[in-house]
Amino acid sequence: MTNEKARREYKVELSALFQEAAVDLPEIWIDPERMAGAPCIKGTRIPVFCVLRSIITHGSIQGVMKDYPQLNPDQVVDALYFAMHVIECPLPVEPIDAT
Repeated sequence: MTNEKARREYKVELSALFQEAAVDLPEIWIDPERMAGAPCIKGTRIPVFCVLRSIITHGSIQGVMKDYPQLNPDQVVDALYFAMHVIECPLPVEPIDAT
């Protein structure tokens, strides 16, 4: 398989991807009127990207909770699952012509 055939083209609208990623994550919410629509921890103004940055800094869920003592472990885990879903970016798979 050549690199050209293996290339994925991402044509998914980001806001639609965010909404899909948040569907099964009760601790993540998206409100276009808050934090410019950034995905946040439910009931807070803490964006998911801040939780991720805290994990990078501290290397653990416990470290995140030191930065954000109002969060609980479930909220941090949902932020991680949200990010994982967005990065995986599930796409419809088109068959590759093997000829």
